[in-house]
Amino acid sequence: MYVGLIYNEVFACPMSIWGSGYDWENETIIAPPIFGVEPAWHHAANKISFFNSFKMKMSIIVGVLQMTFGIFLSLLNHLEYKNYLKVCFQFLPELGFFGSIFGYLVFLIFYKWSVPWVELGKPAPSLLTTLINMFMSPGAVALPENADMVLFEGQANVEAVLILVALVCVPLLLFPIPFIESARHEAAQKKKAAYKALHDDGAEEVVAHGEEEHEFSFGDVFVHQAIHTIEFVLGSISNTASYLRLWALSLAHSQLSELFWDDLLVRIKIMHFKINALQNNAL
Repeated sequence: MYVGLIYNEVFACPMSIWGSGYDWENETIIAPPIFGVEPAWHHAANKISFFNSFKMKMSIIVGVLQMTFGIFLSLLNHLEYKNYLKVCFQFLPELGFFGSIFGYLVFLIFYKWSVPWVELGKPAPSLLTTLINMFMSPGAVALPENADMVLFEGQANVEAVLILVALVCVPLLLFPIPFIESARHEAAQKKKAAYKALHDDGAEEVVAHGEEEHEFSFGDVFVHQAIHTIEFVLGSISNTASYLRLWALSLAHSQLSELFWDDLLVRIKIMHFKINALQNNAL
């Protein structure tokens, strides 16, 4: 519903919900609408390319926001169980990795929308190319031959820092938790050994029985954390791409609704008027 209001569409049919600020006689924008897309775009010759780009970006924004919300929900779980180890070495690396890549992509989307590229007399850089070059050719955006790819000043330095953050967050997510839990287990074992030395054999049997119930395996913990790390890193990419289905469904729904409206309802209405006119003439 919210995205439909932004598109100025109801059931994928173009509407002028918030009014239009387009002057059809002079073909200029007088004032932007209160909310959402200018309804005149629905009648433009390049409306498909415009809405194609706009809806793709909206789907990415919605996906990144929802996945970021999921990361913060995991923080609530860690705080509920007072697992501050996972707050430091799971929540923060996840947020840093995800924000440095996809949070930066959302920032670029809003920044690109806010810049009047036509008034500046330069083409708007492709965000897909920018994101690919960020990893495949770090710093290349600062070269003179790539001046058309620059979105803002200091972009190369910002992207270098974000790449470094993303690379650092992966080992921080993978290694600290297993080794810290192993160190905690060894410290607990030493305390138990000291406890055994001070008490009788009966107490030793009770402690030993407790050890069997809470057996620790460094390999299991490390494998579990490795699986979580791989799942999060790959899932961040695949899930963001999966949200592009919102874009595809929206475009398909819009085209089908337009086809249904123009080729069925409008034609039926025209035929109805013609039939009424013939009947009136006959009478």
